[in-house]
Parts: sequence; C-alpha cells; structure tokens
Amino acid sequence: ILWRDGDLAQDAATALKLTAQDLYALGVIDVVVTEPVGGAHREKAKVFEAVAGAIADALDSLSKLDGAALKKDRREKFLAIGKKGLS
Repeated sequence: ILWRDGDLAQDAATALKLTAQDLYALGVIDVVVTEPVGGAHREKAKVFEAVAGAIADALDSLSKLDGAALKKDRREKFLAIGKKGLS
C-alpha cells in the first residue's frame, strides 16, 4: 500500500521501523517470539508452544505485582516507548 507494490513490503516495514527487532528496540513489545525456519505456517505446533511460553512467562511476571505496581510499571513502559533504541 505504501509504495503500491507488494514486493516492497519488507522495505516499507524497515523504513517504518515495523520489524519485530525495531519494535523490541523501541520498547513497544517485550519479547520477540522467533518462528521456525521457513515460517510459522510450517511448524504450527512449535509456534503455538513458543507463543504459549512467552505468554505464560509474561503472566507469571505480571501476576507478582500488586495493582499499584502494575499500573506504575505499565505507565512507565508506555511513556518510554520510542525513547530507547534511538540513535
């Protein structure tokens, strides 16, 4: 859509900093779940397991915080988005 050429999707993602690595560096996402060689559709069970593990880890970590700490942590995270990873 950006350049009216689907073949340029990766270039557009890179230019807009929409890759998983960019979003992680900018603090938008907490973790990058890697996919198997060849893409997620090739080994769905492994992908589901990896995503489930990432979600379980996040929930475990977040469930240890009380409401006030969770709110403070989320606020700090969202206010910091885009500030880290910039050079």
